[in-house]
Amino acid sequence: MKREIIDGNTAVAKASYKLSEMSFIYPITPSSPMAEVCDEMADRNEKNIFGNVLNITEMQSEGGAIGALHGSALSGSISTTFTSSQGLLLMLPNMYKIAGEMLPVVINVASRSVATHSLNIFCDHSDVMSARETGFAMLASATPQESYDFAVASFLASMKSRIPILHFFDGFRTSHQISTVNTFDDEELKKIYPFESLKEYKERSISPNNPKQYGTNESPDLFFQGREKSNLAYNHLSQMIENVFEDLKSVGAKEHHIMEYYGSKNAKYVVCVMASASQTVKRYIESCSEEIGLVKINLYRPFDAKYFLNILPKTVTKIAVLDRTKEQGSLGEPLYLDISATIHEAKLNIEVFGGRFGLGGKEFNPAMAKAVFENLKQENPKNHFTVGIEDDITFSSLSYDKNFKLNDDSKNILIYGIGSDGSVGSAKNITKILGETNYASGYFMYDSKKSGGLTRSYISVSKNEIEKPYLETNNHFVI
Repeated sequence: MKREIIDGNTAVAKASYKLSEMSFIYPITPSSPMAEVCDEMADRNEKNIFGNVLNITEMQSEGGAIGALHGSALSGSISTTFTSSQGLLLMLPNMYKIAGEMLPVVINVASRSVATHSLNIFCDHSDVMSARETGFAMLASATPQESYDFAVASFLASMKSRIPILHFFDGFRTSHQISTVNTFDDEELKKIYPFESLKEYKERSISPNNPKQYGTNESPDLFFQGREKSNLAYNHLSQMIENVFEDLKSVGAKEHHIMEYYGSKNAKYVVCVMASASQTVKRYIESCSEEIGLVKINLYRPFDAKYFLNILPKTVTKIAVLDRTKEQGSLGEPLYLDISATIHEAKLNIEVFGGRFGLGGKEFNPAMAKAVFENLKQENPKNHFTVGIEDDITFSSLSYDKNFKLNDDSKNILIYGIGSDGSVGSAKNITKILGETNYASGYFMYDSKKSGGLTRSYISVSKNEIEKPYLETNNHFVI
């Protein structure tokens, strides 16, 4: 393995370049650097594990990118793309087809808010939640290291299962966060790559010498049955991804699972959440001695209810489910509904409460995690709550202690700048230099106006691994 100091986008790009043959791209913030890194690697004539330079084509829109990706997959090429927000929405029609035809495709998404009453370039999960019915498996990573590992796992699992995978991580929060990432060399990737599955995929592909028929019409006598037959593949996908995580561990990766539990074995109160916010909740749990816990959801689709129940402590009485999206008019947000159904169908005497956080890139810090647990301890906890804002209109919000901070042994630097003045680039270089002999983490706050707007670069350095995907607002050396 190689130790690199890179951001989440670069980590995903490096994994995607090594494990794919063709990529069709179209830029959209904050996913654009993934395609840019792949393009730079191709310009340097770097080879993937198959001994070739990745073939990259920029299309006229995200709709064109996913159409070309679909055709490429039908012809037997290992194909990938990168996108965010409205870009993903333009891909949805083809995604249904790709999944229905069981083509091994990986889409990496730096998750970003979908424009509603206004445009927002920062993170929430409204884009990826629009894709949950397409048939793509959905894997959520929480850190730059996980983003690399899960991108690798996505290519391996998709090829083995023939189910396309949407791998997502929080835009800007993870995509642009610089951290220490361990990456595989080509020989390590070759050890765990399913070459036999690749051979079968190539043999199924469309060619003049191997004609196939796709895109036919089916009437009511057949269509329903075909849709249900696909259950066979999805029923085994969770275990297949678990096996892939084991393969990654065998060549030096960290241990990963489709869902992970942290906290007390006798927890009464548990929070369920995906992506970077899970690290914030985990840090809060580690800071106190209460009987509380976290279920970190890595594989969101297909949702494995049995696995969830197996890792949930038997002592749990209340669960708070945090969603980073708002589904207007619904009885609750997507993850909340999945977990509510899981608890209901298992006939468990556990109360489930849902909450929203972090929309449009809104901060989620340990003080807010504390507020969520404090709400669960109430005799009548607030349901369908928000945290991180003050809702004085519909009164959904939980109050939180803005002065609450966790003890931290890291040294922190805050650099202010103006967009395009070079301060962010300099801060990235500082982070990389510090990371050569320590653990370093850099997070960069941009203004939507980009050039000319205020920028803030938050750098942390420590002798220990840094896991804090939130703004550190105390103990800063300010530049």
